[in-house]
Amino acid sequence: MEIASRIFQTFDALKSADPTVFHSGKGRLDAPGPTYSGWYLQRALPDSIKTYPQIKRLFLRNCTQLRSFTWVESFPNVEQLWVCGSGKITDLDGIQAARRLTSFTLWPSFTATITLSILSAVSSLENLEEYAFAGRTRDGSLEALNLLHNLKTVFFSNAYSWQEIARFEAHHPELNFSWKGGVTPTRSSSLKCENCGTPQSVLTGKGLKLACPSCDAGYIEKHLKRYAQQLSNERSKRRFGPEPAMRTERL
Repeated sequence: MEIASRIFQTFDALKSADPTVFHSGKGRLDAPGPTYSGWYLQRALPDSIKTYPQIKRLFLRNCTQLRSFTWVESFPNVEQLWVCGSGKITDLDGIQAARRLTSFTLWPSFTATITLSILSAVSSLENLEEYAFAGRTRDGSLEALNLLHNLKTVFFSNAYSWQEIARFEAHHPELNFSWKGGVTPTRSSSLKCENCGTPQSVLTGKGLKLACPSCDAGYIEKHLKRYAQQLSNERSKRRFGPEPAMRTERL
């Protein structure tokens, strides 16, 4: 997965000496000086009592005690926020304080899953250009992302209904993302069709099974048809507004 590779390449790069990035690790929480614009924390939480106006890039890794984002107000000028390996996060409350944020990544460890209540707090991040969240939300809504007009790069798990993902695509037709168009071919040799050996495809939408382009052609065609119809409906709503409710006359 391209986005995952980019994330881990970034963390590998952070291991090298960069005079602009301050390192805290293994529970140690020394405060960065005014010359640092980046902060890389491992297994340590930022101090919510202090304020760090000089920090524009914040990278948190394996902070297993992290639950929410109320501490973000300590970083009024943060533009890039990466939180990886923190599987106990339950909501995004507090992220609204990061008004300058252009890049936000929330990624669990390989052995954990992040389940948030809702994404609504993200809708206030008007400058957000990059969004990556490998998890799911209990309400199953992507509406918060539909309200962001500056997005250029986005990733979210295939953990939303196909209707919700089609709605997102209708709001952001210019974006490329993993589940765009309703079906995504796989290249993995372990995901080949048991009947004919053809690489299977992932259908957009949670709960939908892998499908073989040859053996399940009819199933895929049916799915693509309804996905396209949903896209068309959502685009019409954006262009003309929702259709008025039909009145029912009493007999």
